[in-house]
Amino acid sequence: MFGYAVHAKTIDQSQAYKENTCGARHTWRISYSDIEVTDPIVYEEMCSFLPGIAECSMTSLAFFIEDIRLDTRPHVHEFADALRPGAARLLASSHIPFDDGVQMPMASL
Repeated sequence: MFGYAVHAKTIDQSQAYKENTCGARHTWRISYSDIEVTDPIVYEEMCSFLPGIAECSMTSLAFFIEDIRLDTRPHVHEFADALRPGAARLLASSHIPFDDGVQMPMASL
C-alpha cells in the first residue's frame, strides 16, 4: 500500500512504525524544492510549505497485519478483528502481484 505524509505530526506517525519480521516497508522522502516546475510562482509557493517534504512509503499488507497483531491496545484489536477476514482473502489472492516483496494490489487495475 502506498502512503504519504506531509505534515510534521503525520510524518512522526509514519516514522513511528517498528520493524517487524513479516512483509516489507520501504520509505523515502521527497523534498518540495527538488520538484521541477516551469512556473516560478508555483515553485516559490511550493517551497514555502512546511516542513517542505513528503514522507512516502510502500508497505505490504503482511507488515500492517503484523504491526496490528503486536499492538497491545484493545481498540486496535477490535478494529483488526473486523478487518481480518478481508485481509486474509487479499493475502491469499493469486491476483495480487509482488514487487520486491511488496504486494501491489493496484498494479493489475
